Amino acid sequence: MRVTALLASSFMCLYSVMFGLDSAINILKSRVVILLVGFMGLCISSYGFYLSYKTNSYPVSPVVGDTAPTHIEISPLNDAEDILVYVSGAVNKPGVYTLPNNSRVVDALKLAGGISKGADDSYIRSTLNLASKLADAQNLHIPWRNEITFEVLNQSLAETDQNSERLVIPSDTQSNVTLNINSCSKNDLLAIKGIGESYATKIIQNRPYTSFDQLISKVKLPKSVVDQLKSKFTI
Repeated sequence: MRVTALLASSFMCLYSVMFGLDSAINILKSRVVILLVGFMGLCISSYGFYLSYKTNSYPVSPVVGDTAPTHIEISPLNDAEDILVYVSGAVNKPGVYTLPNNSRVVDALKLAGGISKGADDSYIRSTLNLASKLADAQNLHIPWRNEITFEVLNQSLAETDQNSERLVIPSDTQSNVTLNINSCSKNDLLAIKGIGESYATKIIQNRPYTSFDQLISKVKLPKSVVDQLKSKFTI
C-alpha cells in the first residue's frame, strides 16, 4: 500500500508539472476512488477467506448418540382369569360355559341359548336376578315349571314344622316321588345307584330326551342303570 501511494504521489507531481494543477486534481480524485474500491474489495475478499478458513478448521457435524434410542414396549394389563359356570335346568343349551370374571347371570343365560318356554315363571319373576354376579364353579339352575326336587321337598316340610323339630322324609316317600329326566337337578341323578359325577354331568348336557333309550345312545349308560331311572323318572 505504501509503494502504491508513493507511486501515485510521484505520478501526480509529474502530471501537475506537465498538464496543470486542475487536471492533476481530477486525476487524483479518480485514483482515490479506484483505490477505495480496491481496498473495499480486498477487505471483502479477506473476510470471505477468513470465514472459509474458520469453517474448515472447525467442521460442524451432526450429533449422533452412541446407542440407538431404546424402544419401550408397554405391556397390556393382564386380563382377570375366566370363570367356569354350569348352567342347568330350563335353558335351551345347558352345559358348562367359560365367561370373563365379573360376568352377570344374564351373560351366562345368553351363552346357554336363553330360558326355555317351560321355565318356572314365578321363579323368574320373583327370584331370578339377571344382574347378579357369577362366581367360579357356580351352578346356575333355572327350574322348570312344577319342578320338584328332594331338596325343595325337604325344605318345604321343614318350614311347616311348628315345633322346630327336624323332620326326616321316609325313604319310601322319596321313592314315590317321580321326577322328569329333562328337568331334574344333578343331585337328583347322583342319588341313583350307578350314576356318579361324570354320568350326571353327561345326562344334563345331552338334554332333552324323548325316550330312555337315548340315555344309552347319547350318554352310554348301562342298561341296568337306565332301568333304575325308569322306575324313578319320567320323560
